[in-house]
Amino acid sequence: MSEEIDASPTKELFISLLTKDIGLSRALLDLVDNSVDAARTIHEKKLDGFEIHITISEYSFEIWDNCGGMSRDTALKYAFKFGRDENTPFTKHSVGRFGVGMKRTLFKLGKTFHLSSYTEEDAYSVDVNVDEWKAQEYWKFKLIDSERPDKSQNGVKISVDLLYENISKEFKDVAFIDGFKHELELAHFIPIKYGLKITLNGDPIENHIELSLFESEIFSPIVLSKKIGDVSIRIYCGVTERNKHDAGWYVFCNERLILSNDQSKVTGWGNGCPSFHEDFARFRGYIFFDSDDPSLLPWTSTKTNLDKEAPVYQGAIRWLVEATKPVLNRLRSLARVKTFNNRHGEGVPEAEEALINASSQDIFKLKHNDTFIFPETRVPSEDPLTTITIKKSRDIIEDLKQQYDIDSNKELGELMFTYFLESEGFEDEKAARLSLPTF
Repeated sequence: MSEEIDASPTKELFISLLTKDIGLSRALLDLVDNSVDAARTIHEKKLDGFEIHITISEYSFEIWDNCGGMSRDTALKYAFKFGRDENTPFTKHSVGRFGVGMKRTLFKLGKTFHLSSYTEEDAYSVDVNVDEWKAQEYWKFKLIDSERPDKSQNGVKISVDLLYENISKEFKDVAFIDGFKHELELAHFIPIKYGLKITLNGDPIENHIELSLFESEIFSPIVLSKKIGDVSIRIYCGVTERNKHDAGWYVFCNERLILSNDQSKVTGWGNGCPSFHEDFARFRGYIFFDSDDPSLLPWTSTKTNLDKEAPVYQGAIRWLVEATKPVLNRLRSLARVKTFNNRHGEGVPEAEEALINASSQDIFKLKHNDTFIFPETRVPSEDPLTTITIKKSRDIIEDLKQQYDIDSNKELGELMFTYFLESEGFEDEKAARLSLPTF
């Protein structure tokens, strides 16, 4: 005798697994991604006239757009399926890849959700009570034909009510709203640059971001174009304004920002290149992965990191490291010269003076260049150096650094030593060495 064992997953488990590994703001961005994709299907680069409006409160969530709507066929066959099989069509050059974003977000937010879509051919709605749907054996949703309220507006409107308690708590937190607004700008500043309008609670998301690098007769960033299969790769790498927080690599997949100011091993720091250090605060790198087939791009399903196992990543990381190294070498040399000059009263190095007076160039206007051009700086020969180590209360050290506008313990130590020499009446280290007794 043999019997079949029912191993089908429960809806409760499936929803839990689907929603737990993505943060709230990133889940909301998935819905925005869908609207952006819809707009770019109509016109990839000229997005004037397309709008996405998001309203968040402690009671409900709503997003609506005028980006063309979702066809009835897409809703019935693809949009509400959990996952994307190999026969599912995809939007060319889209940022929606995995077929889980919309469902994952809706199930994460609350107990009821409503979707309305209006296209030239269709008008329909989908209403779901999550508790009732979970209680049913089948996994289907009901699509209902509806009347279009405004025939001039084709788009999608999604609303979620009966928010879960933890979601409601986040939505009434001003810090969360401000943070999400910033993430919206980061993720979609390129479509905004193309004319797309996005608002959050009535406030427009402005484009304050510029991708730029220093370029002049003595500064020239690396600009490379590569290709792996059907994925085009563009790399821009050089120097710009000094800012430790903004320094690092910026990674885009189909012009959707995936990583910003990344200083981790995933973009080569401490993994082929030196680990990030304040000497590299002027470093900026931008890499763009583009493909008509989004499944070929090296991003994770949450669009928050690079998939290090992806073949495209494995090929691109080598170029990333090769582009990074010469920039870091020159910045480190310059930092050593600055330290030497500060110690010996030599003034500002010529390269630093040039950086202070340099002007930025939009990276999209830069021409191909294989070699990083930067004024060569060498540290003059000097007496051998050694290290003095002291241990003091962290609180007082941090207070002193803040008071004297110093970034590191090393700089504070050098200031303290200089103060000691001056308080003892020595003009510099050489004068102290000549005046101190020998034994």
